[in-house]
Amino acid sequence: MNPALRIFNEALANGLTSNQANLLVAQAKHETGEFTSPVFLAYNNCFGMRPAQERNAEQLNYRSTDSYAHYQNIEQSVRDLLYWFDAKNFTWYDTPELYCAELKRHDYFTDTLENYSQDVSKFFYNG
Repeated sequence: MNPALRIFNEALANGLTSNQANLLVAQAKHETGEFTSPVFLAYNNCFGMRPAQERNAEQLNYRSTDSYAHYQNIEQSVRDLLYWFDAKNFTWYDTPELYCAELKRHDYFTDTLENYSQDVSKFFYNG
């Protein structure tokens, strides 16, 4: 099964709506260069997550000094992002633009909001 479908299915299995699941897929495509990045290929890390320091996580290198979180599989990566959302009291929005603004508000990424949002929007609206 392809990575996008695995992310989508895991998001649904964890109670997200189809729209929210599609937002995660678009975000993952952006973060991984459409599932080609070394971090994704080596560690099943779909979202560029760092090792958790202040919350519980399913990461193989939990509380590590490694640069990126390591996961056994894609599904574990999705669940970890959802744990992060819970820890941050993340507010869901229906559009990629507002979703990315909420990610930025929680310091999820260092890129400009415009750049990040534009790329996530491209994947959300065009697959």
